[in-house]
Amino acid sequence: MRSVLFFPFRRASLSLSLIVLLIIGMGIFYTIPSSPPQIQRAHAAPTLSTASFSQCSTVAGIYWESGKTNWLPCYDTGQLLKVDFTTDPATTTTYGLSGSGVPTFELFSAWGDTNNIYLVQRGQSTGVAKLWKFVKSSGTVSELSSSFTGTANFVTVLNGYAYVGYQGGVGKVDVSTGATTAISTTPSNQMSGIMHDGTLVFATELEGGKIWEINPSTNTATLRVSGLNRPLGIYVTATDIYVAENVAGGGAKKISRSTWTVTNTATLGGSTRPYGVIVVGSVAVISSAANADTNVYLRRASDLTTTGLATTSLNSGKVTLMLQSDGSSVFVGFMGSAGIIKIDGVTGTL
Repeated sequence: MRSVLFFPFRRASLSLSLIVLLIIGMGIFYTIPSSPPQIQRAHAAPTLSTASFSQCSTVAGIYWESGKTNWLPCYDTGQLLKVDFTTDPATTTTYGLSGSGVPTFELFSAWGDTNNIYLVQRGQSTGVAKLWKFVKSSGTVSELSSSFTGTANFVTVLNGYAYVGYQGGVGKVDVSTGATTAISTTPSNQMSGIMHDGTLVFATELEGGKIWEINPSTNTATLRVSGLNRPLGIYVTATDIYVAENVAGGGAKKISRSTWTVTNTATLGGSTRPYGVIVVGSVAVISSAANADTNVYLRRASDLTTTGLATTSLNSGKVTLMLQSDGSSVFVGFMGSAGIIKIDGVTGTL
């Protein structure tokens, strides 16, 4: 009997427990929202650090070396500055160039390799542009090439050769011997921005509105894009090319390397005069070389829109020129009491 009485009691308790669990479960089911709440991510505004140098009026084409270190040629004094932003304030080393026929003015841009920095002397006042080699270990400079007619602008280095954009096309200079090969673009308009992708070199033709592809193996130039409006700064990825159009109220264009057509356009408008462009992560950064506009602009790299960007412009207080990056920070040269700006937090705005 005891077992008979006990069994119905356990059965009833179990049934009651199941009912309670079912009710609780139904309550939980009906209180769960159909979609989870959206979590808003906080965006910290980018920060700017500036290093200015009264002895320079213009720092145009800077060279990022490694870490937070950049090399800056002073346009009007013939000095070369090495700026390290790992310290606060930045640590600066000034090189008063020494050697034969030292360039004392018009040092417009720089690029480098392990041992040397290569400096473009623009030649605007003399009509003869030159490329100089600065040896880091000794601090001496020597003329590497003077085979450029008219003026020269920017330089990049690939596999032992420096490529210089100048009035007649692109000059390919052996950095060991100085031997120079002229790679012609027809007609011979001013070549300005220049960058390589590890294999090919790309250059912008400012007045002609074109982009040229340089094949270092054959020393030939192929016209890839035309119809642009004063393309100046250029940035190259595996799939696309970005250019800054240096006109009042201009902007930037994104060009597909598979079709060689413009896929996206950012028009900045107002008093802007775009100069350089670079992509850092998912953000395109565009400088503006206008006295009335001292902003640096941010756009989505995917479509050059402002969609999803917490910050779309930064007032640097400077007339900004070419840009470099270490993958996280952006570095940009500027005019005035010239120098360099470091911008942190760009990728965190998207």
